[in-house]
This record gives sequence, structure tokens and C-alpha cells, in this order.
Amino acid sequence: MAQIPRSRAISQAGAKYLANSGPVFFADRNGAKWGRRLGAGDHSSLWPASPASFFGISISDRRTLMESSIQWPVGETSCQPEVLQYFAEQLPQLNTTEGLLRAAIGVSMNALDDVDPGRIEQRLRILSLRVQERSPSQRDAAILANMHAVLFEEEGFLGNLEQYYNALNSYVPAVLSTRRGLPVTLSLIYKVVGQWAGLRVEGVNAPGHFMVRVRCDNAWMIVDPFFGGQVLSRSEAFDRIDRVAGRHLPRTDQMLATPTHGQWVARILGNLRQLFATEGRVEDLTAMTELKALLEKHEECPVVVKATARPERASSVLGHVHNLEGEASTESTPSNVRG
Repeated sequence: MAQIPRSRAISQAGAKYLANSGPVFFADRNGAKWGRRLGAGDHSSLWPASPASFFGISISDRRTLMESSIQWPVGETSCQPEVLQYFAEQLPQLNTTEGLLRAAIGVSMNALDDVDPGRIEQRLRILSLRVQERSPSQRDAAILANMHAVLFEEEGFLGNLEQYYNALNSYVPAVLSTRRGLPVTLSLIYKVVGQWAGLRVEGVNAPGHFMVRVRCDNAWMIVDPFFGGQVLSRSEAFDRIDRVAGRHLPRTDQMLATPTHGQWVARILGNLRQLFATEGRVEDLTAMTELKALLEKHEECPVVVKATARPERASSVLGHVHNLEGEASTESTPSNVRG
């Protein structure tokens, strides 16, 4: 078996995840490019000295490495304390576009090493400025057209149908880098760039397939960022929801409800919890459950929330699997999403 230099720690969940993923690199604290870490805390599985030494080993050797027995450390929380703290600090501003973005970034920070929220915001600001510079009239229709040109024609943002069940699709920093994601995260990027460019953008919390609606010339237009920014009529939006659900659903306003920002973040967490529960990734599932507890505490009493969420026991968390699979708020299977 190939010798793996032991220099950086990853979690068991991260190891299993990387076994089924291609190489994804982020800059470490020294500016060097590394593969990213998934999971919380320091564990007994160790990271290779460089991406090449890890992804260069054979499939069988990689599988052996990934399936090695790893003991989880016992601690106060599964989610990293600094991540809990950062997430909690964003909740009082959750009703703002910036608060929504930062909370979503916070969700990713337990998995992605060395996330710089300021840099993520800066990259999105640059996208919005590109849209604004092309829209001197500041007319809604002009901004909307230039949004489509920048985000979808030039940057190439699109839904990740090939690797739909990939946790990176739920992490804003990763989606911003790969240009691939789930409906809910692509919609969040669309909202942030659109709001900063001068549009009014709201979420559409449709069952199984999140979209956005944009105020344009005193009328609402439904946009699907997952499918390259397609503009849909109300009837077309219901047709898409039906295809996702695999059955005809009532064509009521509730199906196209606008979520609060808290519900938007909850949906991101719901997708991750369902993924981690299905894959048996207890530590990552517990970490997302802790963030969910903080969010729910804030929603019940919107004051400063302290990062004191305690994890549920593993057996309790895994017991929620049947509930997660039935949540209408999570994204549906890609096989049912056909445009």
C-alpha cells in the first residue's frame, strides 16, 4: 500500500466523502493549495502532505485508507466551537442579505478548511458590480438581463446533476468556486448578487426544488438558477414542481411560498442532515443538528444566541432519518428534475 505522509487531520466522514469525490482544493493558512478537510476536530486519520500524494494512490489503496477504523474524540460538541460561535453571531442579522449569506457560509465552515467569509463576500460583490456596470439605466429589466449574462453565460453557474448528492453542493464557498450546486445554494448566490446589483430577489420555497422570484417592472418573475437562470411562468413553475415530485401537486400559493431567511438556512441544513443520515455520517449529522438547534432557538427568541448547543446522542440523531426523508423542504432526486 502507498505510504501516506501524516501531516494533517481529517474526519472519518471526510475520509469516506473524499473516497467518492474528485480533488477539491482550497488555500491553507500559509497560502498553499490543499485538499479540504471535512468534519470537526482532530481525529486519528491523517491528511497527506500534498494533494498529489493523496489522489495519486490507487483506488484500492484509497478505499483501504478511507475504510480504516477511526475513533471519534469525546467532546462538548461535534461542530467546531469557533463555527458555532460564528454562526450564532450572524443570527441577529439574519433578516438582511448579508446575514443570510454569512449564516450560509457558517454552515460550510465545519467542513471546509480556512474559509474566509470576507473573501467570499468580496467575490460576490465583484459579480454584482459587473452587473451594475453594464446596467447604467438601473432599469430592472436591464439588471436582470445582465445578471443572466454574468452568472450563467460567463461564469457558468449551473445545477450539479452529475454529482447531485455531494455535500460540496450545499457549501457556498465551494459552489462559488466550482460553479455547481443545489437549487437552494445557487438561488442564494443569485439572491445576493441580485440584491446588491439593485434588484429585489426573494426565495421560492417550492417542495423539492428551491427557486427565486425577482421583482421586474412591477411584476414578479420566477427564475430557476439550477437550470441556468430559466425564467418561468407560474404555470411552468408548477409543472417543474410536479416533475420533481413525480406527481401532480395542488397549484396553490403555498407551493410557491416565500421563505424567511431562517427557513432558507434551515433548508440548507436539512439537505445536509438528510445526506449525512443516509450515509451514516453521525458526526457530521450531529454537527448540522447543533447548528439547526441554534437557528431554531433564534427563530423562537430572536435575540443574541450563545453558541451553547449540545449534540443529541448518535442514536437519537439517526432516529430522525425517517423524518428527514419525508421533509418536503429538502431537495428532490436529480432523476426527477428534467428541466
